[in-house]
Amino acid sequence: MKKHATKEVKRHYKRVIDFGCCISRNPLCIVHHCHGGSMVQAWGNKSQSQRGISDFLVIPLHPHYHTGQEGIHTLGVDLWETMYGPQTELLEWVNNLLDYDIYELARKGKNGFDTD
Repeated sequence: MKKHATKEVKRHYKRVIDFGCCISRNPLCIVHHCHGGSMVQAWGNKSQSQRGISDFLVIPLHPHYHTGQEGIHTLGVDLWETMYGPQTELLEWVNNLLDYDIYELARKGKNGFDTD
């Protein structure tokens, strides 16, 4: 059963999208759940899958850089990060623009709530 994003997560997505694409700064963008590549070492995500990644660890990408010809889902994470930089650095850019800590929310659980 697919879980739907909480109101808190939806607010977070809106704020992230409002920054514009982290590659081109184009205001037309969607959220990308960071996974694989640089995220493996940083967060222990051992696969290229998004499964288990927090809904707060997202970056804003123009569709061209998400699923388009130069997209992370088209090129693969490793090649894409070689071309545009590690997702971890792009997450840091997002975190620095926010007035809350995405890493703290991510540590709490997928949707920002304590997992205990």
